[in-house]
Amino acid sequence: EEGMAKFDNIASAGCLSALMSDCQKLLVNSCRPLGDKFSWDSARSIGLPFWLRSQTELISVAEEIAQTIYKDSRNVMDCALYYIAMRNMKKLKAIAATDRSESGKKFFKFISDHDFSSDRGRNSAEKNAYSLLRKRKYASAASFFLLAEPPMIKSAVDVIRLKLHDTPLAFFVARLIENAMNSHVPTGDGLTIGKGFNLVNMGGGGGFAGSGGNTIDVVEETVVRFEEWKPELGPHARAVLEHNAANADDVCLESLKLLWLGRQNEAKLRLAHIPTMGEND
Repeated sequence: EEGMAKFDNIASAGCLSALMSDCQKLLVNSCRPLGDKFSWDSARSIGLPFWLRSQTELISVAEEIAQTIYKDSRNVMDCALYYIAMRNMKKLKAIAATDRSESGKKFFKFISDHDFSSDRGRNSAEKNAYSLLRKRKYASAASFFLLAEPPMIKSAVDVIRLKLHDTPLAFFVARLIENAMNSHVPTGDGLTIGKGFNLVNMGGGGGFAGSGGNTIDVVEETVVRFEEWKPELGPHARAVLEHNAANADDVCLESLKLLWLGRQNEAKLRLAHIPTMGEND
């Protein structure tokens, strides 16, 4: 369509160059669809989660994606994953209140009636997550795993990576939720589930099982030049990168992963086509 920026999946060399750029805000603005906001498809097509270093900018893009999704579908469940990952429960509740579909009304009541840090709230969120898994509603299932306080991040990320087969989204969500958990102290009416998750063992009930809102604290961020950048990934975001087996011949993608993992010297060696530690063992 005229006026819409369209992208094929960009080369890993482009992602690596963007990661190392000191003009990332300009890059984001240049890649944004003309006269519109980012959708997940447009953000994924340019590899944005893998090169945008700023957590503040990442949150801003996530907000755009969530708004675009709701504008297009008018279904709160379609955008819930992003708001929950940002821990922006206030905005999620406001949007859920405008969704007049039966599922929207049910979801609004569910998140309004539950304290997800309580045993009852945790069990309800978990029960619904497993129910949605059985129905193959994977994005919604991931959302319910993240409703808990503390969130079941591994369960949610595994669903996105293994069931949706969307590694960029898994990395995006992991970065958002782990940053949110480090940015503020949850309030009592926030969102928790303990038990581990096994994709093979999918029990649980149906519907939105019986019995909140956090807001995310965004702090002004000083722009950090690439040469001064120290990646601060949480364990789940790191695990996404480590699980993602790249083509050994794609030195740019391998170097990008090594940079995110804080292994700068190995990344330089990889770019020079010198085997990194352990490759020839």
